Amino acid sequence: MSAEEFKALGNKAFAAGDHATAIKHFSDAIALDPNNHVLYSNRSASYASIKDYAKALEDGTKTVELKPDWAKGYGRKAAAYHGLGDSDNAIKTYEEGLKIEPGNKTLESGLRQVEESYAAQASSGLSSIFQGDVFSKIQANPKISHFLHNEGFRQKIIAIQQDPNSLSKYMDDPQIMNTMMYLMGMGDMMGGSGGPSPFMPPSAAGQAQSYEPPTPQQAQSKSEPKPEPTPEPEPMELSEEDIKKQEAIKEKDLGNAEYKKKNFDQAIAHYEKAWELDNTNVTILTNKSAVLFEMGKYDECIATCENAVDVGREHRADYKIIAK
Repeated sequence: MSAEEFKALGNKAFAAGDHATAIKHFSDAIALDPNNHVLYSNRSASYASIKDYAKALEDGTKTVELKPDWAKGYGRKAAAYHGLGDSDNAIKTYEEGLKIEPGNKTLESGLRQVEESYAAQASSGLSSIFQGDVFSKIQANPKISHFLHNEGFRQKIIAIQQDPNSLSKYMDDPQIMNTMMYLMGMGDMMGGSGGPSPFMPPSAAGQAQSYEPPTPQQAQSKSEPKPEPTPEPEPMELSEEDIKKQEAIKEKDLGNAEYKKKNFDQAIAHYEKAWELDNTNVTILTNKSAVLFEMGKYDECIATCENAVDVGREHRADYKIIAK
């Protein structure tokens, strides 16, 4: 029999739901025509149907190698990645296919499914922050306790508690995002370290503080003669470790500056360089996690936060930071 005949038998078996037989026929066809990209594509779909996503990925990858300008091959490869739980590579592969064939409905549908699944998983993990007696926690934090005056805010918290996946609907709500950051222990650390701050509306962030007139004691102190400045002590010779820590702070500050410009990739690069220089500074990790959060990389954000807690405990960081 020819490769085309085996292919026809494989297609017939696949349509009948007999995927094991389809795989056998496609394999026989590949043995006769090893450079036929369609055969690998069909076998990839067969493997995916029986949830053997590792082999489906092998065939999907081979399809793209043989025919890199064929969008369908990217769909096979991306679907296999999705089956393996590798959402990042699945999204990347679907996007590569859409560059070749913009508007491809199959690829667009697959990409949408992966993104929705990814968001649901991330929301499910992050939503655990809102479980339990969360209203007491919010009430105890003066930075966010005033949110409780908003009945709409309270209803959203209740909705998240009842349906964890509903968190994805409130990702653009500044009060929900601020609450999440503070409950994760990232709000005070970000705002106090000069790094990324919790999510605040531009109008609130840009408001100037009201003017407070000086007290009589303050006015008197301004008129008093200033004492002679104390001579600066001789600089101490720094160890190599101290120099690295200073360089790490500089890199962290550069990362903070890039964050404020919304240059998230550059900010991450600076934080990672800072961490290479000083892997004891917990605030480097917390700043990085805030950027990952804004980038939508929730799994990485959570992993970075967990790493920060481990490092804080190992190096006996301030108990207040560890408690957060």
